[in-house]
Amino acid sequence: MYKFYIFNEGNPPSGPYSATEIKEMELEKGTLVSELTINDGEPTPIEKVDIEYFSREESDEQGTYTATVKASEESIEKTVEEPDEEKPSIIGKWSWGAFGLPVIWGLFNGVYWPAIVSAVAFVAQKIVAYNEGLEFVNLIILAILLIIRIVLGVNGNKMAWRAAKKHQSISKFESSQKRWGIIGLAALAVTVFVTIIVLSF
Repeated sequence: MYKFYIFNEGNPPSGPYSATEIKEMELEKGTLVSELTINDGEPTPIEKVDIEYFSREESDEQGTYTATVKASEESIEKTVEEPDEEKPSIIGKWSWGAFGLPVIWGLFNGVYWPAIVSAVAFVAQKIVAYNEGLEFVNLIILAILLIIRIVLGVNGNKMAWRAAKKHQSISKFESSQKRWGIIGLAALAVTVFVTIIVLSF
C-alpha cells in the first residue's frame, strides 16, 4: 500500500497516509505531498500526483488479496469436505491369487489382459511345436509369462481394486483377495507337486 506524507510550511511532514486517505482529504492545490517510493521522496504539488491512479491501485491490491484469501478458504473447505480416497490396506502387497492363477483370477476380478496374453502365448507355443529349430522362442514365451505373473503379483491388488471399487466395499474386497490368495497358493503347491512327480519318472 502506498504511503504519502503531507508537507506544511514550518511544520514537520505529517503522515503516513494512504492514497485513499489523501483523496478523501481534498487538499488544496499547491499542497506538497511525497510518496516515498517515487521522485526520491521529493515533495510534489498535489495536483501533479495522480491520486486517482494510486487509489485505484490500492483498491485492486485489496481486491486481489481478498480473492486470494477466499480461494484459500475454499481450498481448505474442499479438503475438509473431500478427504483423500480411502484405499484397502492390501494395496501394494503381494497378490498370490494373481501370481498363482493369473487367467482365472483376472477373469473373476475384471483384469482381462492376462487371459488375452495367455491365449496368444498358447497359440504361439502350438506354432513353435510344429516348427523345429524354434525351441528358443518357446523359452522366450515362458519367460514373458513368468514376468507377467510377477507383475500381477506386485500390482494385482491395485488392478483388482480399480475394477471392484465401484461395486465392492473395502472389507469385502480385502476378504475376497485373501480367499484368492489361498486359492493361488494351493494352485502353486499342486503345480509344484505334479511337476516333481512327472520329473521323477
